[in-house]
Amino acid sequence: MESLEKFGALSREFQEAADFISIYISEAHPYDSGDLAESYEWKIKTHEKFEERIEAAKALDSACKDMNITSPLLVDFMDDRCNRTYGAAPERLYIVLNGQIVYMSGCGPFGYKLEEVEEWLKNYQN
Repeated sequence: MESLEKFGALSREFQEAADFISIYISEAHPYDSGDLAESYEWKIKTHEKFEERIEAAKALDSACKDMNITSPLLVDFMDDRCNRTYGAAPERLYIVLNGQIVYMSGCGPFGYKLEEVEEWLKNYQN
């Protein structure tokens, strides 16, 4: 949740300079994998149908709204075309300017560096 809170703060700080979107892809930590503790907050199973992915995205969107994150949340298709195209699993950050990728983070969680996005946006504004 900490990275989500940081994303929210960043999107609010730079809302005049950039449009922020999130894309919900396949569940990174499906509950039915058996790898998660019973206390894990997000008990979301592997999506078998698009409707299940949409419901999971709605739960994330609700959590975002609770944190005052208002940027759009899109949902990847079941063929995972967005995830495959952008190498997004489990999470990744991109900055697109005039249709060109100008920044691509490493894969999360360790390559997910909101500080680098913040630095890029600050330099872009100047």
